[in-house]
Amino acid sequence: MDWDLDDDALQLLAIELHDRIAPLLSAAASSPWMLFEEAVAYSRIPAGTFRRLSAAGLIPSHGGRTRLYHREEIDEAILSGRAVLTGAAEPPSRRAD
Repeated sequence: MDWDLDDDALQLLAIELHDRIAPLLSAAASSPWMLFEEAVAYSRIPAGTFRRLSAAGLIPSHGGRTRLYHREEIDEAILSGRAVLTGAAEPPSRRAD
């Protein structure tokens, strides 16, 4: 498909696409729901340890074959001491780097 658009038309198209896509991207980035890899990175818990804590129900997970983890539930598991963690004494959002 050969579109012959001038620079002004391309600029307007780019602005329109940005305005439509930006809210979708920011909503996805701010979601409290995470996949396993995201939850491991967020919590800074080694993957094997995180998997064992999740399997034991100490870190709640949701879903079927693909497990989802909620940011507040991970924080609560760490704060409450349900999850005895090496190197993760506080929720990641409150740790100073």
